[in-house]
Amino acid sequence: MEKTAKIVMEKIKIIHKNSGISILKNTPISSPLYPGQFCYCLDEMQWFEKYGNFVDIAIGDNFQKIQPAIRMRDFENFYCRDVNGNGQHLGLFTLATIAGGKVIGVDSARTCYEGIVRTMLDFFIAIGLDQSRIKVTYFSGNTASNIEMSRKKEKQERKVLVDAYIDEDCLRDTFSKCGLCSLGIS
Repeated sequence: MEKTAKIVMEKIKIIHKNSGISILKNTPISSPLYPGQFCYCLDEMQWFEKYGNFVDIAIGDNFQKIQPAIRMRDFENFYCRDVNGNGQHLGLFTLATIAGGKVIGVDSARTCYEGIVRTMLDFFIAIGLDQSRIKVTYFSGNTASNIEMSRKKEKQERKVLVDAYIDEDCLRDTFSKCGLCSLGIS
């Protein structure tokens, strides 16, 4: 498995070099911007260093990156509760761009989804992933309160309920256009 991961990362590095897009340096997993927190995205440190804030980021900045990342929910859900030490998911993993990361305006974001999904799908198939093994999932919409309560195993008394509705994930149409709906979406 480790050998396979290294081969995949080498192929991603080749894509990055051939893209002509600037490759960002790694940032620490622990965020210097928010002490005691982990970095939550691929580019927060670079944009803060470049612009001094997260408001004045220029539309059109483009980047490639391979970044060590950590997902706290894995520790909460698996490692902290498993007395036998048999964690089911990796809390520490490597995150990489394949189609590149580009700063775009909110209004034009949806026009990029299909190209990004196609690029990733083509890459995964090129390295040998059997497309029939892909299971596509998406968020079908719900209220914030219901989402949070579904994460809890025991119901809790809550002082604040947020009943704002969060819309269905708009990527369902994108998956369909890329031929992934025939695989079954849940």
